[in-house]
Amino acid sequence: MTTIPAAIIGVSSSTTNSAVAVAAFSTSHGPALVAWNGSTTIDPNGDSQGIVGQTDNPSGTAVEANANATSGSTVGLKAHIKSPNGIAIHASDNSGTGMAGLFDGKVQVNGALLASSITGIGKPAQH
Repeated sequence: MTTIPAAIIGVSSSTTNSAVAVAAFSTSHGPALVAWNGSTTIDPNGDSQGIVGQTDNPSGTAVEANANATSGSTVGLKAHIKSPNGIAIHASDNSGTGMAGLFDGKVQVNGALLASSITGIGKPAQH
């Protein structure tokens, strides 16, 4: 096994079913898991993440968020920034042939919608 410089390590080597390396569960109003990077200096590589999700599976999902309540105003994923120069959500298509974003359902924009290039308006989505 590769050496992992971490305080807590969870490893699952199962190749069948849905084995989990680390799980967190809470029945309180607080979070089940908190990831916090307390660094206060700028990393020139931009590697000061609070949490990272990765998958090597060709059809995998690196980070998934599910709000499973069947009532109320649930949110699957929230992103907040405090810096006036920050970006709450940044998506990239590094291959140039995929999509940086895909929304199945209504999309609402509260504020200015800034675009340097919009193509394909009025064409049905192809995915």
